[in-house]
Amino acid sequence: MPDMPDAAELEAAIDALYQGPLDAFTASRNALAAQRRKAGDRDGAERAKALGKPAAVAWAVNQVWWNHRRALERLLEAGERQRAAHRAFAEGRSSDVRAASIERQQAADAVVELAIGALGGAGAVTPEVRHRLAGTVEALASGGMPAGSAPGRLTRELQPSGLEAFGALAGLAAVAAEAGPRPRPTLVTAAANRARGGEAEANKPEGAKARAQAAEAAQREARAREAREKKLEEAHARLESVEAALEAATREVSERAADEQKARAAMEAAAAQVAEAEARLEQARDEERASRRALTTATRAASEAEMMRARTARDVAAARAALEALQQKG
Repeated sequence: MPDMPDAAELEAAIDALYQGPLDAFTASRNALAAQRRKAGDRDGAERAKALGKPAAVAWAVNQVWWNHRRALERLLEAGERQRAAHRAFAEGRSSDVRAASIERQQAADAVVELAIGALGGAGAVTPEVRHRLAGTVEALASGGMPAGSAPGRLTRELQPSGLEAFGALAGLAAVAAEAGPRPRPTLVTAAANRARGGEAEANKPEGAKARAQAAEAAQREARAREAREKKLEEAHARLESVEAALEAATREVSERAADEQKARAAMEAAAAQVAEAEARLEQARDEERASRRALTTATRAASEAEMMRARTARDVAAARAALEALQQKG
């Protein structure tokens, strides 16, 4: 019985598939499945057979992982730091959202350029492909690796989810971050202002008109502070709501992507079975044609043998008749 290949060998072989040339993926995958089946590893053969062929954009991002891994790691780390900065800001904690956004954008740009290099360079990449590539990298930065995918083994392009609303709020957060962290303002009521103003005015020679003007100014300031506080609270609530929607949408996309990947794998497995069946059918047809030729040859040989037998039988009859005639004369 052949030795059973271990799991580490299979993982290494799968990694090699996703590192190899895109146009050789299907043939290499089928060869790996056949190799595992021959080695007695039926589960490994089925797993290899179900591996999905990457889209060109996904393949290019995979090459960044295999050849420039630290660049893709920096992208994922920067994306996580940006999400943490937004969460901190939404919770009223000190957070440099602007710096986190700049860091993530620089990491994304670096990965896009490396992926374009894997596709042959800027001259070989159309604007549409560049756009789709940037979208996939943006999705990785915003949500990390999709569920069911491992780094270096992406099979499909990714779409960023909810980034328009998220970007708008990121701009609001960046403005607040530039001003530096500050404590949440405390509302001051008009009555409190009047009370303090009254205490101060009691020791001044100004009359009722000056006190009224001071009270009115205090009221305007209090209303302005209340309005600013309300807007800030609304912005926090809006950010929390959009972030929750983004997380939900990201999970939904990941689930649908997993379903798509399963369906694609099933389709490719069925296509491989069809190809295998067609190959067997063609082989059977070749064998049938060879059998027909052999039958024709055998039939012709049998006919010639029968003719030879008939001639020989006539010769024997003639020889026997001649012998009998001689015997009668004697």
